[in-house]
Amino acid sequence: MGDPVRAASIFYFSGTGNTELLAEQFATELKRCQVATDLGCVETYTQGKMSPAVQDCDLVGIGYPVHAWNAPRIVFEFLRLLPPGEGRRAFLFKSPGDPYLNGGSTLPVRRRLEARGYRVIHEEMLVMPANLAVAYPLGVQQDLYAVACERIRRAVGEMLAGVPHLQHNTWAERLGTLVSAPEHLGTRLLRLLFHVRESCHGCGLCAERCPAGNITMRGDRPAFGWRCLACLRCVYLCPVRAIGLRGLEPVLLKEGYDIRAALAAPRGETGLDSSDLPPLYRRMQEYAREEGGAP
Repeated sequence: MGDPVRAASIFYFSGTGNTELLAEQFATELKRCQVATDLGCVETYTQGKMSPAVQDCDLVGIGYPVHAWNAPRIVFEFLRLLPPGEGRRAFLFKSPGDPYLNGGSTLPVRRRLEARGYRVIHEEMLVMPANLAVAYPLGVQQDLYAVACERIRRAVGEMLAGVPHLQHNTWAERLGTLVSAPEHLGTRLLRLLFHVRESCHGCGLCAERCPAGNITMRGDRPAFGWRCLACLRCVYLCPVRAIGLRGLEPVLLKEGYDIRAALAAPRGETGLDSSDLPPLYRRMQEYAREEGGAP
């Protein structure tokens, strides 16, 4: 079983809220099991070029959304700031918007952690609603979160019992993850596509909350630099929907994206158990029906 886990720290990057919710649920489950647990946003450390304090932790968690079947660039920036692990246990959780290719390979993140001296004991894929292209039905969003919560309860139980659970990274998943290399470069070029509509009233919220520090206010208008992560936080956070992307407007959700509001709403009529869902959701239904995955 190994040494008991008494204290944990969870570090996460969350563009529009999915991974933040999952990190909070991991913390809730660990605390329920009498493990003192702290939460930290990755961007707090990357923006300040600070190393997180983990010397008092038995377990370190890293959570991220999936961008092009891999972790976003900011996660790798954070991993370079981690102090030596000295054999400390670690776990990974990722939140793709579709279970295709299992969200990509976990090897790039795992190997960087191992190179820093951490021992990865658990990896978990937790499918959550996508924030672009297709607006998931309310019931599907709620069901996906319910499945994620059940998987988190199982994951915490396995970790505390010393049961390893690592993703088997197939060659297809590894090849898919290679797409992230040009994606990490290409997101920087989004500066050329951002535009600000006349409805902008200069509140500065986008600049204040940009995880990459990529937005600055010039007078009462936001200006975009070359460090964009394509997390879409600024697009959906804007209270007047003033930020757009030329040529990519069709893939942005017109109604915005707010996972907490979706979970707080009354139960949606169409969930993952519906037989009327389009083919897009079949993979999600299979994911939810996997052993131990259903709520």
